[in-house]
Amino acid sequence: MRREKQKELFVELINKQLEPFGKKYEDVIDVPNWYMQYKTTYEKEREFAIYAKNRVMDVLGLNAKMAENEVSWFILQWGLSCDETEYRGKDLNLFKQREKVKTTKTIK
Repeated sequence: MRREKQKELFVELINKQLEPFGKKYEDVIDVPNWYMQYKTTYEKEREFAIYAKNRVMDVLGLNAKMAENEVSWFILQWGLSCDETEYRGKDLNLFKQREKVKTTKTIK
């Protein structure tokens, strides 16, 4: 049962990545290195990672950290390509929260 859930989720995540291109899993499964033929952006990759993390947590019942690991592996294996210039000067961690700057108010 769990294996079936993983497969269904895998197909769902591939379909989600391919939405902007009007393609589905069935269209690309027999195409070698299909994930290299479609490009995404730095921001879209992060949006997808958050979506995928939430779906992995919901469907597979994993905690946040384990879901992040699963999504990172998924993107490494099946993620759409992104031009390397998109990453220059940017954080490579898909899930890193932007640190909030603490402000202190001085009371006189």
